[in-house]
Amino acid sequence: MKRITAVIILLMLLTACGKSEFGVTENTGKSMTITAVNADKDDFFIIGSLEVADGEEITAAADLTKGSIRVEIFKWADEQNADKLPTADKDAETIITANLRSTESVSGSVQPGHYSIKAVCLEKATGTVRIEAKPAALSDHIGEKFTGEDPWGNPVSIELKSAEGSTVTFEYTAVIGEGEYKNTFRAEFSGESPAGSMPFRVTAAAQENEALHLDYSGTLTLKNGALFVTYDAGSVTEESTEGGSASYQAQGLEEEEKIVELTAG
Repeated sequence: MKRITAVIILLMLLTACGKSEFGVTENTGKSMTITAVNADKDDFFIIGSLEVADGEEITAAADLTKGSIRVEIFKWADEQNADKLPTADKDAETIITANLRSTESVSGSVQPGHYSIKAVCLEKATGTVRIEAKPAALSDHIGEKFTGEDPWGNPVSIELKSAEGSTVTFEYTAVIGEGEYKNTFRAEFSGESPAGSMPFRVTAAAQENEALHLDYSGTLTLKNGALFVTYDAGSVTEESTEGGSASYQAQGLEEEEKIVELTAG
């Protein structure tokens, strides 16, 4: 894909009297600000290009005192370049669509690449919409549950429960064994997550057998809408009068086996 170094506005509509404006007042390649001043219904423009790196997501946040603006974000095809821009309805895939008013916002995880924005006034509008490409934040996904398997094939889920500032709280649930040998581990953890990653440590006794303990530590990373869990250390151990026995040792994993992907749903 050719790198796009210039901002190209395909269409900007202005009223004949000049008192109505609708366009982009800032574009750094990583962020852009759409500004409306008494913009008329059905005014629109298309602009490119917002550059999204690996692990980043796109956010659009409105600050409108009047009206509503639709934002459509679509990806450039690999063969597109500055000489032939895509159109939202023919040549490109629309990734995010949102009708924004007041202080509403939307975010979405996307693949790396160049993205363009189509903005449409749904009602006569005044205010701004800021669109940014930035590292995915765990705090933007509160309420979501990510599920999959741990490195040993056991079902595991992580639910993002709450956020306060850069502190994120999640609930870790793992199930080891089946039937009469089933053991469920559930623990809540809070940690600092200034961006899309955070270190963690979870410890829990099995609900079915308090002598069985889980203790894992590692890193959570949000990337392209999925949660990647790296198991750096820890184990599952069972206390007994004859001494502890251990299994599921994270330290024994090969590097590529330490990372699992959990998906939202």
